[in-house]
Amino acid sequence: MFKEVLNGKFGFVLVAEKNNEILGIAIILDEEKNKTNAHLEALIIKEEYRKLHIGRTLMEEAKKKVKEDGYKYMSLKVLSNNTKALGLYEKNGFNEYMRSMICKL
Repeated sequence: MFKEVLNGKFGFVLVAEKNNEILGIAIILDEEKNKTNAHLEALIIKEEYRKLHIGRTLMEEAKKKVKEDGYKYMSLKVLSNNTKALGLYEKNGFNEYMRSMICKL
């Protein structure tokens, strides 16, 4: 079961649950406060429930909701070495748009 548990002017949270146990969450924020770009701040699935398509379903539900709310884009940030997440996001229509770089001091 997927449900929206929080909805406000700055975004919303979707929860996947079964028998009152939270299996995963998606946190979506209105990054620009103007209904242009929704930002997937977090997509978290409990480790023992991964590979059950919960992440994919939460992503689909989030995309559907932001589109219904009038957003034109949905963005996210992911570590370049997180290949599992990259695969999930690419399968859901996300493309690389910008690169961020870091230097260890």
